[in-house]
Amino acid sequence: MTLDKQITIGFLIMLAIIVAVSGFCMYTISGLKNSRTTYGEKEFSFSEIISAFSEEENESGDDGITGENLIEALKIADNQIGVAYINIFVVASLAILFGGIVTIMFPRRVTKPILKLVGATENVQDGDYSYRVEKIDGTDEIARLVKSFNKMLQSIEDEYNEIEDQNILLEEKNDINKKLLERTEKFNDALEEKIEEVKHDLVNKQKELIEAERMAAIGEMATTIAHEVRNPLSGIAVAMENLKKRVTTDEKLEMINEIISEISRLDRIIIELFQLAKPRDIKLVEGDPNELVEKVIELAKPQIRSKSITLEKNLALPTRTILLDFEQIHQVLVNLLLNAINAITDNDGRITITTKYENNNLIFEISDTGQGIEKKHLQKIFEPFFSTKEEGSGLGLAISLRIIQAHNGTITVKSNHNKGSVFTVTLPLDLTEDSVHKT
Repeated sequence: MTLDKQITIGFLIMLAIIVAVSGFCMYTISGLKNSRTTYGEKEFSFSEIISAFSEEENESGDDGITGENLIEALKIADNQIGVAYINIFVVASLAILFGGIVTIMFPRRVTKPILKLVGATENVQDGDYSYRVEKIDGTDEIARLVKSFNKMLQSIEDEYNEIEDQNILLEEKNDINKKLLERTEKFNDALEEKIEEVKHDLVNKQKELIEAERMAAIGEMATTIAHEVRNPLSGIAVAMENLKKRVTTDEKLEMINEIISEISRLDRIIIELFQLAKPRDIKLVEGDPNELVEKVIELAKPQIRSKSITLEKNLALPTRTILLDFEQIHQVLVNLLLNAINAITDNDGRITITTKYENNNLIFEISDTGQGIEKKHLQKIFEPFFSTKEEGSGLGLAISLRIIQAHNGTITVKSNHNKGSVFTVTLPLDLTEDSVHKT
């Protein structure tokens, strides 16, 4: 039975009891009021007896009402009052009993089930969606509420599990997306590196093409000079040598020697032009780099002594033999050492020659305390015909660069104006006949 029906029926029963008892009490009191007593041939009501004794003119009982009537009426009233007390006691007892029943039954059938539902909601609030409310004794509404609550929990649990499954799928997809993103980023980085490499290679190829065109132009010029200038120069040199034998005065002899010297210088320039335009093939031989340095120093000793230059050697130990074209590397080191000597203008200069092995490379380092190279000239010193010396041809460093590049090596320079320069030559130790550049 539903709670509203139970409450309605309970109150209707209580109302019926109260109405019945009240009616009975009213009937009893009405009987008390209308009760009559007989005296002789006359009947007197309880009200008439009281009226007769309450009025002054009837105090002596003129109307025939005596004390006996009054006593009889009082007995009847006493009986009616007793009945009224009993009725009132019954009504009060029934009201207390009904109130007690309601007080006991209402919490058991309404309040306690609701408290259990509240406790269930707290469990659900804590995240326990698998919790279910067991059967609770109570009204039909409570039973329906419990059933609906359990259905709601089942729906919530199903949705929660579905959401969890979706979250797992989303996490898996996120992991896959992260991996794809990482791979994409790595691919983009690798692609950028490749693009930079290709760009760098294209720039280098462009420079190489430009350099090749320049070398081709120099080669054509060198060939023209060889045909047009070198042969006449050779004839002039022979004629000067013959004329030198016939000259008797010192003044004319000095002039002829100067002419022969200039012819020799021009011939060396022509040879350098040939070498720059068409370098010699690399011929690898086994040798000791330290011995090569000693030979270069021995060749330059006269110039070093003439300027009172202090020479320091820091040669790699222990000595070892490697494959190089020692003849061409000798030319490079001589050129760098002579440049270092020429850069020193005072008599208190210092030159340091170092050899060392790093990262499978042989490194030659020549440093000086000379006048250095101006910053604006650093990018041009390896270009053909560029020179800061009045008598320089501007071909020495360009030829040196070609020789080092043919060995798959590098040559770099660091310089501070008026403080000196450091030239560094780096050559790989794993050179083979197949790995060197061929002309």
